[in-house]
Amino acid sequence: MRCLITCPFGLSSMLGQEMQLLGLRPFDTFATGTYVEVEEWKDVRNINLWSRLANKVSVCVGEATCGSFEDMFQLALRTDREMYIEAGQGIEVEVFVHDKEQFDGMRSVQSVVHKGIIQHLVGEE
Repeated sequence: MRCLITCPFGLSSMLGQEMQLLGLRPFDTFATGTYVEVEEWKDVRNINLWSRLANKVSVCVGEATCGSFEDMFQLALRTDREMYIEAGQGIEVEVFVHDKEQFDGMRSVQSVVHKGIIQHLVGEE
């Protein structure tokens, strides 16, 4: 699983060192975080328990380059989430948009992705 780990601005190199001490290899490091590949959920737990710099650990459950809202909806609809979300559990959708000229409304993006997730979970494909 790929995880995004965020940290305060400028501390990503130290965060990378922390991840190496936990037996993980950081990649694509940027000013406010880094990505790591984890093998098991215990690795995510260890990041949460032992990192003094990590703000948030996000697990990537699906990603793709999307050219339209329909592409985003289809990605959300086809991504398997049953191992992450139990029946009756609430969800929070957080999106990162790289091309703000094409998708300038973050609320619209969140809404489309949320709708796709809900339809997938209730089986309305």
